[in-house]
Amino acid sequence: MKKTDAFGICAALFVLAFGLPLLPLPLPAGGLLFSSLYVCCIGLLPFVYAAARRIPWRTFFRAGNFSLRLLAGALLCMAGGAAFSAVAWTASAAVFRESHAAHEAMLEGFFTGYPAPLVFFALTVLPAFCEEVFFRGFVLRSLRRFPDLPARRFRDEAPAVVACALLFALAHMDLSRFLPAFISGLVLSYTACLTNSLVLPAAMHFFYNAGVLFLSWFPLSPDDLAVSGLLMEFPREFLLAVAQAALPAACAGGGLLYFCGLRLIRRGMAGRRHRTSA
Repeated sequence: MKKTDAFGICAALFVLAFGLPLLPLPLPAGGLLFSSLYVCCIGLLPFVYAAARRIPWRTFFRAGNFSLRLLAGALLCMAGGAAFSAVAWTASAAVFRESHAAHEAMLEGFFTGYPAPLVFFALTVLPAFCEEVFFRGFVLRSLRRFPDLPARRFRDEAPAVVACALLFALAHMDLSRFLPAFISGLVLSYTACLTNSLVLPAAMHFFYNAGVLFLSWFPLSPDDLAVSGLLMEFPREFLLAVAQAALPAACAGGGLLYFCGLRLIRRGMAGRRHRTSA
C-alpha cells in the first residue's frame, strides 16, 4: 500500500461525512441509527477501496501480536491517555460551549430514545471495530515507513502516528472533541505501531468508550444529571481554571500509568522477539 491510498480513502471518508446527511435516508441526522450507519460506512470504506485498487484486504486486517501482558500494558496506556483527554475535554467544553452542548443533547437523545443494550453496542463495540479497521488497520499501515515490523521507538513512525491521530480527531466532526480524540488517537496509533496489532487498539478503544459511556450514564442526583452535562452549569473561566489545576495531576497520574503500560508492552514485545530468534 502507498501513502496515496491512505489520503485517497480519507478523502472518501470526508465526502461520506458531509454527503451522508444530504441523502434522503429515513433516519434523522444525528440520531443513534444514523450515527451507527456512519460508523459502519467507515469500517466498510477500506474494503471497498481495497477491492477497487485490488489490494489484498488481509494486509490491513491482521490480528497481530497479542498476549495478556500486552493487553494489560495497552489498557494502562489507554488509562494514562484518558487522564490527559479528560483535562483536554474540560478545557474544550469551556472554549467550544455550543459544540459541547450539541454533543450532549445528541447523547441525551441516545439514552432516552433507545434500549440500553443497543446504545452500548452502538457506542462501544461498533466504533471499536469499524474505526480501528479504518484508522489503525488501513490508514496507519499505509502511512508507516515499515508497516510489517513493530516499531521500537516513537521517532521511527512519528509522522504516521501524528497524521493518523489528526485524521482520527477530524473524523469526529466536533470541535469540543477534537483535542481529546487527538490524544486518544496518538495513544492508539503508537500502540498499534509498537505491537503491529489491530486487536489491542480495538480493545483499548472499546474500554475507553465504555468508560466515557458509563460516566455519561451515571446518575449523580434524583434529576439524573450526567457528569458531562454538569459542565455546562459552570462559567467558562471556572472550567478553564479546573483544567489548568488538573493538568499537573493528569501529567503525574496519567504519565505514570502510561509509562507502566509502555514498559509492559516493550517487555512483552522483547520477549516475543527473543522467542522468535531463539
